[in-house]
Amino acid sequence: MTITHVLLVEDIPGDADLIRVMLETSSATAEIKTVETRREALTYTHQFSPTLILLDLSLADSDGLPTLTALQDQ
Repeated sequence: MTITHVLLVEDIPGDADLIRVMLETSSATAEIKTVETRREALTYTHQFSPTLILLDLSLADSDGLPTLTALQDQ
């Protein structure tokens, strides 16, 4: 069984919980790490290699496509 390593970048706890529940109840086996800021996401992706990143483009410390670009560059 393959485990998918998912990085969820979401700063609204209720939204993060909803996404987490949807992932956990799917048939896929996923290890989910949730962070709330661009800084945390960059730190995590520097240390680990998630299979999938679910990214909120409106965060407290970043807004829009620069967040996506920074993670792609990482």
